[in-house]
Amino acid sequence: MPTSIAGFWALDSAVIAFTLGIFLFGAFIKGAIGVGLPLVAIPVLSMFIPPQQAIGLLALPVLASNALQAFEGGPIRPVIQRMGWLLAAQFVTMFVTVWWTTEMSPDTLRPLVGGSVLLAAALLAYKPGFRISAVQERWWSVAVGAAAGFVGGVSSLTGPVVIAYLMALSLKRDAFVGHVSVIYFFTAVPMYATMLWFGRFGTTEMLISCIAMIPMLIGLRLGKRVRQYLNEVLFRRILVSCLVLLGLLLIR
Repeated sequence: MPTSIAGFWALDSAVIAFTLGIFLFGAFIKGAIGVGLPLVAIPVLSMFIPPQQAIGLLALPVLASNALQAFEGGPIRPVIQRMGWLLAAQFVTMFVTVWWTTEMSPDTLRPLVGGSVLLAAALLAYKPGFRISAVQERWWSVAVGAAAGFVGGVSSLTGPVVIAYLMALSLKRDAFVGHVSVIYFFTAVPMYATMLWFGRFGTTEMLISCIAMIPMLIGLRLGKRVRQYLNEVLFRRILVSCLVLLGLLLIR
């Protein structure tokens, strides 16, 4: 198994094509159901290169895809005002977690990423049976933000934690999509900036991340086009099953 980006990209051209295909497929899933780019790409890439560098390769594609969805989803300010406590708690926890995990070896970090993937799979399959009232919302926002910050600081996979919380708020479809896209974007910017600051990845990963923008944009567009034709329930079940397998492979 390669232990560096240079070693990885020195491999056979088929491996490089496979990697770019992972970006394409992850972006396709995100375009189709709203989540999937880091959920698919992080665990797969982490089996070939250190998780820290796998996360770095996703930086620009994740930022770009989240920005596109955030600014297509309607007014941003009301979402930030409502979710301010969640975003603040998430940033503090994520900052501490990134600092804590910066010196971890790839072999130590892989099981943590695997555990995050399994948690993500469980949350994607989970349908909250309770509802959060307006009175409880602030306290839940802080707790969920702290949990999402920890998971994000380890693996960058904050999405499923946030989605489970938003489902419990009983938001209407348009409001749900708008909240998810804005939270994703305003989570990704400080998260990747913090990781870059603490040296979790560097300029080499960012340069390769630029190349990954191409398959990301293609996959996102294809996913949006087929969204209306998909059986989303079946698609999610397949995705969750794949994530469970990938998570177990990383933990072993």
